Amino acid sequence: MIMKVLQKQISGCKYISFDIFDTLLERAVPNPRDVFELVERKYNKLYPNCQINDYKIQRIKAEDMASQKSGSKELLFDDIYSELQDVYINRTVEQLKEIELLIEYQVIYRKKKGCELYSYLIENGYKIILTSDMYMPSSFIKKLLDKCDIHNYHKLFISSESGNKKSNGTMYSYLCKELNVGYKDILHIGDNIKSDYYQARKKGMKAFWLRDKSQKGVLSDEVILQRFIDSKGKSKGLLEESIGFNSLGPLLYGFSFWLSESVKLDRISKILFLSREGKILQNAYNCIEQEPIENEYFHVSRQALILPSIWFDPELEAVEKAASLSRSVTIEVVLKRLGIYEDINESYLSEFDLSLETQIDGEHLSANNSFVDFYESVKLSIIEKSKESYRNLKYYLEDYLVEGNTAIVDIGWNGSMQKVLQKIINEDFPKVKLYGYYMGVNPFREYVRQNCKTMKGYIFGSNYNPKKYIEEECMRDVFEILFLARHGSVRKIEENSEVVLFEYENNKAISKSIEIFQNSAIEFVAEFKELMGELYIDINSSCYYEKVYDIGLQPSKEISRFFGNMVVFDLKSFHISEVEKKSWTRELKATKWKIGYLTELFGSRLPYYKLIYYKKLFDLKKNKQ
Repeated sequence: MIMKVLQKQISGCKYISFDIFDTLLERAVPNPRDVFELVERKYNKLYPNCQINDYKIQRIKAEDMASQKSGSKELLFDDIYSELQDVYINRTVEQLKEIELLIEYQVIYRKKKGCELYSYLIENGYKIILTSDMYMPSSFIKKLLDKCDIHNYHKLFISSESGNKKSNGTMYSYLCKELNVGYKDILHIGDNIKSDYYQARKKGMKAFWLRDKSQKGVLSDEVILQRFIDSKGKSKGLLEESIGFNSLGPLLYGFSFWLSESVKLDRISKILFLSREGKILQNAYNCIEQEPIENEYFHVSRQALILPSIWFDPELEAVEKAASLSRSVTIEVVLKRLGIYEDINESYLSEFDLSLETQIDGEHLSANNSFVDFYESVKLSIIEKSKESYRNLKYYLEDYLVEGNTAIVDIGWNGSMQKVLQKIINEDFPKVKLYGYYMGVNPFREYVRQNCKTMKGYIFGSNYNPKKYIEEECMRDVFEILFLARHGSVRKIEENSEVVLFEYENNKAISKSIEIFQNSAIEFVAEFKELMGELYIDINSSCYYEKVYDIGLQPSKEISRFFGNMVVFDLKSFHISEVEKKSWTRELKATKWKIGYLTELFGSRLPYYKLIYYKKLFDLKKNKQ
């Protein structure tokens, strides 16, 4: 589109001139002077015993004073810092000067639209020159251009070295003199309506205004993140890449920095990332942390922990709590959860008027008389099997646990795995103190509230963000599959620490999709970390996780179909929200992700998530009563 507009103006031009800042290069911050805030933050972190305040104000004053003194002469970087010698000692001035260059280099990246146009013109043989009103030396500007892979330009013109500015038009006269061409022989492209467009046109030069549509506003994580995604995000191409880079990536970034700070505060000696969701969490943490705490990927699952823990308290009321089953399950699922499916045959179940297909309330097994009778008949054998499984698990844990504070990291919700592990640690590893860090933990669970100091959630947890927990419940399977490692869930731990896995539930095509969006997410983490490092403003900002929530709560029809066809596993495999159109009311009742199902069936115009959210909220209040 832009090239069509430029075609007539380019005709007959010997040179194409590009502005640099906000045309080819862009800062992560919404205002160039926001860099000064980051300079103060970096300085105070590097020199905690020499803290400074109001540096941004002092830096702006210094630039204004230096500008007034320079008069018609162009302002130089050194002139600005000479003014700061009246405010800070010489050593501090030099340190601040060095940090400003470091931050400028760190927060700069390619501006997509301008660089696409630049590349097109280079590929088509046009001679390119670069011009900028900038007080920094050309050697530093060249470093920025090299960082952003902007090469093959004919010449670089900087106001600090030529003494001429675009803002007053003298730069355009200087260009023509240096290149020995007329005004009509140059087309200038830039974002500033005054200095890049009107001043060039005033001189008789061809000019094109390349509007800067980047998000502005106050310095905040939300603005920085959106500017970065607008510039580098995956809006075109594979849907998987867009999901990973634009949505999952920010969540992993926010969580990883939160985790990094949390484990340091709690003096954690070792981190165990629990399978399967923990794999990508481990990759993201190791990506952002320069000196990561010792960590391992730990093959374990709720299923593999339940049987070993039963012998601690084998009464059915305790077992049903540990099992964490849903309200409507089959006897087959219950037996698999308890780890005794292979030991029980149908004929034995029939003696208690039960079958593998019998539906039962998994949260209240002890309220079903038939199941109570069955359980009592096999309780002793379950206890023996539980003790055997416990011995295997204990031997397995010895290779992973260390004395002191050990952390487990997982996606979260009810804390059931941490509860079981804590029982085992209390019994056999008294010198280990266990902490848990999660995307979120159920703020309505009494166990979570009682253990809030050692069980922590990033998005929601004990006494905070309960709304986000309910919203996550509305999209839980979508949320979880974003983190799913591409191997089966842990079925059990056998002798000699042998890990037995269930078969992986997704086909090759879906597995490839998961691989693509997870790789794109890690790509985001690496690139955004390189850009911002530790210079974030508020790592708890909701902007890091809201984009994932948008996928699950307000999906497009394309997103609904994409995730709806994926398979999740909880002792049996099922699609998240597959639409077969046989009986939509029956399918809706059975489907896990009702928002996605309704969106694919009826379109995305209605706020389905509000209906599902208030239904969840109503059920929650009803259960509390």
